[in-house]
Amino acid sequence: MWNWIVQNKQWVFSGVGILIITALWGIVKRVVRREPSSLPASQPTSNSVVQAPVITVAPVINLPHQAAAPQEPKLDTTDAFEIIFDPENPGRQFWSHRTIENFSSRTHGIEYRVKIRNRTQRTLHQVKATTETFGPMGAPQPQTSLIFDLTGQDTFTLDPGASVFVKLFFTSLPLTQPGTLMGSSTAAYGPLKVTVSALDTRAVEKVFRFTPLRMDFNPEKESLIY
Repeated sequence: MWNWIVQNKQWVFSGVGILIITALWGIVKRVVRREPSSLPASQPTSNSVVQAPVITVAPVINLPHQAAAPQEPKLDTTDAFEIIFDPENPGRQFWSHRTIENFSSRTHGIEYRVKIRNRTQRTLHQVKATTETFGPMGAPQPQTSLIFDLTGQDTFTLDPGASVFVKLFFTSLPLTQPGTLMGSSTAAYGPLKVTVSALDTRAVEKVFRFTPLRMDFNPEKESLIY
């Protein structure tokens, strides 16, 4: 190799020789650079970093299950009912003449009624009204169930804001009969207490007193109770 270079030194060190040597050197460098890339793609180089997958597992805590204790229904803290009696008797709603027929007789008299209004925004079930008197001559009898006008029964279902009448008592005519208490002694007939209740609802009470009777008492225009 050295003898060949000495014999051809003029040609080797001429411009053409240098150009050929430079070209050969460039080809060798390219071949050397391509060798690392010829490795399989699946084999990582010494500088590559492989990260393992990260798995996060939340802890599971088992707590003992306790069944909720059953709750008893709560009573309303406000008055669910309004018990109304209007002594002006508009439309003869609160008292009017009535004849009661028995098997062998007919009794003419006046029937008194009170209006019960549902003040709540819910339907009240098993509405019941009773009355009792505290005077020594009181009538009707203590804890008497009142009858609803619409159904003729002693219980009723009352819608929100609705009203219904119950029969309070009946008195025969004429009012001023022998043995009838008059004047201040009329207080012996009362007072008369009306109680209204319903399912899961606090009872409401209202007390009425009897009007002192006079000989000129007009049952068409005057109320027996107030």
